Amino acid sequence: MKAKRDDRGAAALTAAGRDPDRGALFWWLYDNHDALKRRGPGRPIKWRHVLADLPDADRLDGGGAPATPRVAARTWIKVQRFVAAEMAERQAKQRPTRVPTPKANTPPPQPAPVQPRAPVSWVVPPAPFAPSHSRPTAGEPQAAPMTEGQRVSAEMLAELKRRR
Repeated sequence: MKAKRDDRGAAALTAAGRDPDRGALFWWLYDNHDALKRRGPGRPIKWRHVLADLPDADRLDGGGAPATPRVAARTWIKVQRFVAAEMAERQAKQRPTRVPTPKANTPPPQPAPVQPRAPVSWVVPPAPFAPSHSRPTAGEPQAAPMTEGQRVSAEMLAELKRRR
């Protein structure tokens, strides 16, 4: 059976800036958060003992019912999340909202120097050209036989030279 909620207690919580929908247990755990964290680092908290030490008014959950160890453990997790969110909000407010502008005498940042690379040649050297009517002499190296495309190009070049 749930206990009837005390309206005066809800009014006091609202006046203190606290959500009255959260139970007295939540706010007691919130107020004693640091002490409970120091009390059991790495060790589970014995909620049965914590609840036994609480005054009757602080043993009530959000619905006004007496808290059990399971409810206390779940409420503790909610309190830890609430405290972590408050801390993150405080830190966000402390951070500057914009990047400070540089002073007037400060030179602008210089780009990183470009490292020179080895030159790359994409030009393919031309194949040795020997027109079909000329023959290499004894001291010249012999050219490779021409392909059909090279032969047509050579003929076109010869025709252009004749027209000049």
